[in-house]
Amino acid sequence: MNITISKTQFEFTNEILALEPKKMNISSTEKLILLQLSLFIDSSRRCFPSHSKLAQLTGFSKSTVIRALDKLVVLKLINKKKRSNQYGNTSNLYELLPKTKIKASKIKNNAAAVIPFISTDGRKFDCPADFYLQGVSS
Repeated sequence: MNITISKTQFEFTNEILALEPKKMNISSTEKLILLQLSLFIDSSRRCFPSHSKLAQLTGFSKSTVIRALDKLVVLKLINKKKRSNQYGNTSNLYELLPKTKIKASKIKNNAAAVIPFISTDGRKFDCPADFYLQGVSS
């Protein structure tokens, strides 16, 4: 089954959680790196965590993180753009590709992919951020 990447960060993260790495030809390491990237993305599906930060959050070495990112680029699941400032190189810019077709089996049967965020008082939200934003604006 093919699915397209969802519109919100929360939905996208849930779709990654539902993926079976073997069916996508990726390792569990690459899946975890893709998942971690999804937690950093903005509304344009871009983020720029450093290799060190990804290594710290996943428990992998920096070289393992770099290899996983390179494979995700080759598979066209992400784009990578080098960045620099007046002091030299800085973290890369990663874009999780919205037009990418991700193969997943039985995604519609995976509850994590379809259940909205439900607050403790029973209200339903598309993502946890909506809950917190409503709490701030109320």
